[in-house]
Amino acid sequence: MIRPIESQIATSSPKNIAIIATEQLRYIPFETLYDEKNDQVLLEKYPIYSVS
Repeated sequence: MIRPIESQIATSSPKNIAIIATEQLRYIPFETLYDEKNDQVLLEKYPIYSVS
């Protein structure tokens, strides 16, 4: 889900990433999405918080 925009995220070196999920997407724990390539969850790579 994040891979298509990950290069843009990495380039901008964000202080925080806000995920504003609606409807059924709000049930996805974005912080724990696993990156097999780097053996990390998303929260280990970027500062993330969810807004509902």
